[in-house]
Amino acid sequence: MNKIIFYLALPLLMLQACEGSDDSTNRISLQAQQALTDKYPQATNVVWHHKNRYAVADFDLSQHQLKAWFDETGQWYMTQTEIRFTELPELVKEAFQAGQFAQWKVDDVDKIERHQTEVIYVIEVENSTQEIDLYFSPDGILVKQIVDTDSNENDYEGFIPVTPPTTIGSYLKTHYPNARLVEIEEEGTYFEVEILDGESCRKLHFDAEGNWLQTQTEVDITDLPELVLQSLKSSPYGAYHIDEIDHYLTPTKAFYRFELESDNADIEVDITLDGTLTIVKK
Repeated sequence: MNKIIFYLALPLLMLQACEGSDDSTNRISLQAQQALTDKYPQATNVVWHHKNRYAVADFDLSQHQLKAWFDETGQWYMTQTEIRFTELPELVKEAFQAGQFAQWKVDDVDKIERHQTEVIYVIEVENSTQEIDLYFSPDGILVKQIVDTDSNENDYEGFIPVTPPTTIGSYLKTHYPNARLVEIEEEGTYFEVEILDGESCRKLHFDAEGNWLQTQTEVDITDLPELVLQSLKSSPYGAYHIDEIDHYLTPTKAFYRFELESDNADIEVDITLDGTLTIVKK
């Protein structure tokens, strides 16, 4: 998946990376270095390096290790702070301890702050065979969970939001005025936007010009209309285990998509509000 940030022209004035930098063959701009000083005046043990188009500073602050992303104009995009589990907001700790991974070993905990985007807390858990990253909002909503791999490197560069067309911002303000922005990314020819609308996690798709295409919302079985639930129960898939349910809304239709599992096969079906069931072809 490609992420794009729109940049101003790089400044002509460049300074040698600060002493101790592991980027001694390149240069970090004065603007980036000054932006770090302005944002974190108490930072110590600063080490700069370039990562793709970002100037990234690793540093210490208040007995924590931080990593901050800037562009060469001094624009700040994101800061990752390594924290202890005990430093998490109480609602996040409570949500984790009430969840399915409460008995897994907690490996790392990070606080992710981003430009004009919701703060996210990431708890990395592991068992004997797998590692999973759990993304929580400050009020304890599990935004997503991702299977961790060595290639992730836990630097969260891919979590930096892109700059979308202004029409996307206008749509969100009109239809979800109280929503909190979790993530914006560009997926080829369209934008994918994740928001927290109250306690609902919604994923919206827009085309390249910022026109709304669809909204996907994960729902619980208790939220289903009775006609939709009865349609599933009376179908050949009524005994299947429900793995996930999403509500889809597009400019022309609304339906529920079920991810179903059985001993013999997995299947996805769509059920419209009038109870019409169709199999999702892959």
